[in-house]
Amino acid sequence: SKVTINGQDHAFLDGGLVNNNPALVGYVEAEKLAGSRKIELLSFGTGVVDYSVSYKRVANAGFLSVAPVVLNAFFAAMESHPGQILEEKLKDDYIRFQLYNIDSDHAELDDVSSVAYLEQKTVEWIKDNNDKLESVANRIR
Repeated sequence: SKVTINGQDHAFLDGGLVNNNPALVGYVEAEKLAGSRKIELLSFGTGVVDYSVSYKRVANAGFLSVAPVVLNAFFAAMESHPGQILEEKLKDDYIRFQLYNIDSDHAELDDVSSVAYLEQKTVEWIKDNNDKLESVANRIR
């Protein structure tokens, strides 16, 4: 988006383009403050859209057809890589709540017509992950 500050135009991009899972950044900061204290990290994602693509679609496609596929793979890697590092470092002390496989038809952030779909996916996720939610709630208590 374009923003004018002190008479100069600036363009800003969403932070998700650089860091889709900032949990690792938080962990690094916590490490500086924790000293010898144990670090437990609870991370909440905002959902991962299913952008799966068939081989047929990209096999003979040109750059403009393949570029979105490559970008989506890049964003997916930015989501999962910090989690992999934290899972290795913290083991059971890193917990990530994330809703996966959101239909790409419902991925627009400014589309209120998708609210009912997203609510339903969230209710399903809560039912499927109730034990994990209870476990975390007990640890926090």
